[in-house]
Amino acid sequence: MPVPTRYPGDVVAVIGSIPARAFATAATSSRIRFGDYHSFMVVVDTNVVATSIDAKVIVYDAATSGNSFDLPGAAITQLGADDDGSTCVIEFDALGAPAGYDWFGVTMTASGTCTGSVIILGVYPRSDAASADQAVTERVVV
Repeated sequence: MPVPTRYPGDVVAVIGSIPARAFATAATSSRIRFGDYHSFMVVVDTNVVATSIDAKVIVYDAATSGNSFDLPGAAITQLGADDDGSTCVIEFDALGAPAGYDWFGVTMTASGTCTGSVIILGVYPRSDAASADQAVTERVVV
């Protein structure tokens, strides 16, 4: 029996980001709904760290405003000047969020002017292929 062809884009999609840039206080992603994927990965890239950078996942009870708190265990703290050029990963799922908190975002906070970026990946979509996500602008299969 033939094995069905599966592409990485069927199970993983870029669903948010903090574009690469210099910042001196905080940079925040847009809010993302937990219900679209089973799990998530946040890839943090630190190009230049002046003093320190922290990255954390924040959960929200609404898409645009409302209550929020840090998702326990979903943070990278105190990357310092020795961590220039480091790449770190935060993995989590919706199980860590209490009922009613259906959204999350990522915040990077800098001490001193730093340059960095974040890519947020949705893993194992709850319906459709991950490549159907509207955050994906182009998919090329070779």
